[in-house]
Amino acid sequence: VCSSDLFTLTPHKVAGRPDTGAGSWIHKLYKKDMSAGLNTKFYHSDIFSIPDWVYSEKAKKDVYQEWVVEPTKNNDVKKLREGRSRLYGEFHQSSGLVFDEWNPAVHIIEPFKIPKNWTLYRSIDHGRVNPTACLWAAVSPENDVYLYREYYKTDRTIGENVKAIVDASNNKRKLREVYNDSQGVGRKRFDEIMCGEVYRWTKLDSRSMAKRSDESYLTIGEVYRDCGIRVQPADGQTTDKQVSVAKEYFAIDSDRKNPVTGEAGSPRVFVFNTLANFRKEIESYVNEEVSRVDKSGIKIISERPRGKDDHLMTAFLYLLMGKPSFQEGQESLYEEFDNNDVDNSEHEVVRDEHCGY
Repeated sequence: VCSSDLFTLTPHKVAGRPDTGAGSWIHKLYKKDMSAGLNTKFYHSDIFSIPDWVYSEKAKKDVYQEWVVEPTKNNDVKKLREGRSRLYGEFHQSSGLVFDEWNPAVHIIEPFKIPKNWTLYRSIDHGRVNPTACLWAAVSPENDVYLYREYYKTDRTIGENVKAIVDASNNKRKLREVYNDSQGVGRKRFDEIMCGEVYRWTKLDSRSMAKRSDESYLTIGEVYRDCGIRVQPADGQTTDKQVSVAKEYFAIDSDRKNPVTGEAGSPRVFVFNTLANFRKEIESYVNEEVSRVDKSGIKIISERPRGKDDHLMTAFLYLLMGKPSFQEGQESLYEEFDNNDVDNSEHEVVRDEHCGY
């Protein structure tokens, strides 16, 4: 018994569809790397071979402008790769990166002094065996996001991490009070004195915040706040949705002038070249195939970011899901610092196991 099927294939990569783009099983059939017991034949054409009465000459010129001319001019490598696939039928060479919009030549920039009127934010991915990662971001009046500092340390207590993050922020901690927790244990509560940098908010994973700390009867969120950083719960959307938002920040908008180079075409996020760990993570942050069986018993294959060595990526997603924006007058919140406020609490009688003093 012989049967034949005729279908069109999709050479450009479609998110969540492992049967599309380069590296797919259809691509392997095309290259004759596999046969799967099938006798296959491929017919190739490009968009310019389609008769004008089916697809007009004007429409062809428009898509060529959109998918080849503009991305070439704007150095938008990702869109150009996809464009050649859509127009010429080439298999889309997707890198497999979660953020395949990432282009160091565009997104990585030289550090500069952050203007005082820009709005600052922090985001933390908590860890103990895994690293605790923190990102600092500044938002310009044009609402561009600049990542200007990172923190990445393993096997430290929350108190040690908080103190290091506050110090890196050029701020100080002040002892607010000594109190007894629900177990009758004497503890200390600190405030961050924002004498160097002031933040509109600091985000922390909502699941981590609610989890019991290994160091006490308090939750992780309560320990962070007692040690001096008033964390807020990060958005709890799925990683796929968070990634979709972040990809919009990396995408090149041909209608915007790049604030760094002055040239046409600009993303909405820039990264200081001093963030070595961030660059290392984003350039190895890849998708992996996952499968599930739906209610009808059909196996569904999709993709999601691999949850490994992604701590700064996680902090980055929390940051953007918080919708950081420029806020007029934020610089007026800077606090005057009195030397009498210096944290000398290590000399006091009460010792706090989770804040380290």
